[in-house]
Amino acid sequence: MHHNSNRIVMELHEKFRNVILQQRNRTDFKLTQEDIAKEAGLTIRYYQKLEAGIAKRPSLDVVNRIAHAFDMKLSDLCKLIEEMD
Repeated sequence: MHHNSNRIVMELHEKFRNVILQQRNRTDFKLTQEDIAKEAGLTIRYYQKLEAGIAKRPSLDVVNRIAHAFDMKLSDLCKLIEEMD
């Protein structure tokens, strides 16, 4: 059971990483990593680690702040993560 829950967490993390990469690269945003980190109140290094998949398991607060940096509600970001295949 524990192994299965770790796999699920890792899959969610990978989906989160893919969604934030896609959102940042959208042409209507044209935001840099620095722009998002600053808007979310994160260090550029920590945000870079999130995008690179090095930083694992960001807190709900961090995910919420990143959503707001993209001018999204947390629920909208979560929906994108859920829909990611």
